[in-house]
Parts: sequence; C-alpha cells; structure tokens
Amino acid sequence: LGCIGRAEPGELGQISRRNLNWPAVLERAVQYEILPLVHCNVQKILRDGHVPPQAAGEIGLRYYRDAARSIALNRALRELLLQLARANVPVIVLKGAALGVVVYEHFSLRSMRDIDLLVRAEDVEAADQALRNLHYTQAAAPAARERCQREHHHLAPHVSPDGAVHVELHLDIVPWPERLGIRIEDLWARSRPFSIEGGAARCFAPEDLLLHACLHLSYSDCFTGKLRAVWDIAELVRRFE
Repeated sequence: LGCIGRAEPGELGQISRRNLNWPAVLERAVQYEILPLVHCNVQKILRDGHVPPQAAGEIGLRYYRDAARSIALNRALRELLLQLARANVPVIVLKGAALGVVVYEHFSLRSMRDIDLLVRAEDVEAADQALRNLHYTQAAAPAARERCQREHHHLAPHVSPDGAVHVELHLDIVPWPERLGIRIEDLWARSRPFSIEGGAARCFAPEDLLLHACLHLSYSDCFTGKLRAVWDIAELVRRFE
C-alpha cells in the first residue's frame, strides 16, 4: 500500500520490486477503499514491467468497475439536485460526492458507495417528497425509520427503484453536535456554491470539509479501516494549503 499518494515513478518502482504479494495488495486496497489511488500509481510503472500483468489487469478491472459506479452515482446526484431545486430545498453535498469534485483531480479517484445530502430540519419533509417524486423509497420499516430519525443525524436511506443508489438525507454531520460545540447554522453560513454535471447545490467551506473528514474518521469510524479517510485529509490540506 506504499504506492498510494503522489509518489514518483522511481519510488513506485522500488516498492514494486520488493516481490509484493499482489493479491494481498488488491485485497487491502479494496478493504481500505483506496483502489483508485493504487490503480493510478500502478499505471505509472506498468511499462517498466514491475507489475505482473495479471495483477495489473485485476486492479484495473476493479478500478473501472468502481469508476462506472461513481459515474452512475454522479448522474443520479445531478438528477436529485435538479429535483430538490425544483422543490426549493437548499442542499449541501457531503462526503465523497463533494470531495471527488472539489478536492481530487477526478471524481473517479474518490470511491463512494452512496450519496449523502445535508438539508435543514424545516426542509426534511419537502426533501423526502422530492426523492419520492423520483420513485425513491425507504426500505426500512416505519418503526425503524422513526428510530433512525430520532437517534441519528440522518434519515433512513432512500433507495432508487433499481436498488443501485442509496441516499441519506442528513440533518447534521454527527449525532450529537452540541457535545462538540458545532453549530449547523455556521456550517450553512460558510458553505459555498457547488455544481456537478449541471446540478447546482452547495458544499462546505474548506475548513469545514476538513472538520467533517476528521470527524468521520474519528467519531464515526473510530480510526479503523478507512485509509481513504486519511487520504481525504491529506488531499484537503494539500489542495487548500
């Protein structure tokens, strides 16, 4: 996994000559959700013959599969943003969908599983109806939906008709923001215009993108299993100095 990041081809070549266990590299890249970064760097040294063709092929196959999913999610996001705009619901795009456009050189370098959107509490019902107008449904039972809204900082996921897209409508960035001294109104006030494939919304200011990334790694993931989150933080610091 030393080949992630912005390593130069010479450095990558030295790493790849260490008789790596390439199936394990692929497994860890998927586990830690950094497969796009590994694939990007494998391409830098592919012509030098340091990467076994089979390993390069398997990494490439998984990358293009993930990239296709990212493209589909971004198209779904555009449709969602247009529908929410028609309903006059302000929205902030969170996590991977925002970072892939604002921070990374290409959104396919930031893997994502679902779409996370922040709405104001007073707009929840209108946002929910906007998603239902696109035939999104909540698979959870009514009691589970009520419990999720009562105990968490987001609603139970909305699922697209084909089951391929999951959307979480967030009311805040953590379940108990008052314990951390975070005022959601301040995050909204500092947010900035954001556009993805023609769909207009907002995203956090750079310092709040960094805050959210740090909270997600520490508070939500307890510092385990998400090397991708560490790289998000590194890219935010590099991008905005």
